[in-house]
Amino acid sequence: NIAGNRQGFAGGLNSTFTSMGNFVGPLVAGALFDINIEYPLYMAIAVMVLGIVLIFIEKGLRKHLSKAQ
Repeated sequence: NIAGNRQGFAGGLNSTFTSMGNFVGPLVAGALFDINIEYPLYMAIAVMVLGIVLIFIEKGLRKHLSKAQ
């Protein structure tokens, strides 16, 4: 149980960002598609790579903070 007593907060954030992605994603992808048919794919790859990098950064920070305590 990672969220502990903040499960509601974590669930709310998850729901918020999912809804934002469902709204903003098609708008951005449609605009990029109008420019070039390949741009939505490149944008999706960039977002996925950014997400993976952020996960590794967060895991490194968590490990560093646990060693400091």
